[in-house]
Amino acid sequence: KNIKGSFFYNGRSALFDLLKNKSKINRFKKIFLPAFTCKSLIEVAKKQRFKIVYYSLNSNFTPNLTTQKDSLLLLIDYFGINCSQNITLSNDLQSNQVIVDKSHTFLNKHKSNKNFNFFFSLRKFSFLNGGFHNGSTQSKQNNKVNKLFNQIIETQKEKANYIKDIEENRNIKYEKALIHKFEDLEKKLISNSNNVKANKVLRDLYKTYNWNFIIKRRKKNFEFLVNELKNKFEILNYNNLKENKTPLFLVLKLCSSRKRDIIRDRLIKNDIFPPIIWPKIKSLNYKKFKFENDLCTKTLCLPIDQRYDIKNMSYISEKIKEII
Repeated sequence: KNIKGSFFYNGRSALFDLLKNKSKINRFKKIFLPAFTCKSLIEVAKKQRFKIVYYSLNSNFTPNLTTQKDSLLLLIDYFGINCSQNITLSNDLQSNQVIVDKSHTFLNKHKSNKNFNFFFSLRKFSFLNGGFHNGSTQSKQNNKVNKLFNQIIETQKEKANYIKDIEENRNIKYEKALIHKFEDLEKKLISNSNNVKANKVLRDLYKTYNWNFIIKRRKKNFEFLVNELKNKFEILNYNNLKENKTPLFLVLKLCSSRKRDIIRDRLIKNDIFPPIIWPKIKSLNYKKFKFENDLCTKTLCLPIDQRYDIKNMSYISEKIKEII
């Protein structure tokens, strides 16, 4: 809450604004992106007409590359691990060339003496459609986009009220209509929110959000599930527990993509929905990126977020043990 910066309506818009400023002020035109990334970051870089060069990761998620002058380097703090803290700047890399995606780690204590620009999406840890970066912006508010955001907030309230009575009054037709309405509004927001600064409503919601509850609940769920599964699986972000980090998911690494897909499909049939973080990039030759290929195809991200409690975690553990 004490970090100065600018709010936007999603993480894409926050990155878009940073890249626009870097291109205009510093004349950067090339960006190094990790080969393990989400497509939205690639889309934003392309919109700003950056030449994209993909780099590989070391096993501790730090970049394995030699950067060039006059280029940007985008780092991702993966799965609650503050990877960017392990970066050592070379003579060819200055702090104004580095941008860090902290969408997975913005609830961790923020310590850095490197003066990197960073951004994050609020949606990773909350239901807020919002993004932030720690720089200033020349972007202005837009009444049309503000209205879309306010409609999303109202739709989320409608959903919350419905969920309170879902066991007694479930209405599948209404659920589908509500989901369709939300997705339609969100698509419109994404397509119209570049170069738009968020209104005071988002900033106030961010400040009043119960982040302490979210942090405590996630850590408690994560610790329970780690203790249930640590002797059966490799847990990629196990150190989240030792280092007291706030986890995004519990990330399992399986022996094969087939095993991952079998477990995931069975979990979905039991109303447990593990997301894929992230699918492979179609244009990339993964013969050069074996570690990234394994991350895309062999990892399983188990939900541990604040909507769930220990009873839910026990159910997830029970179902996984039944499957294996």
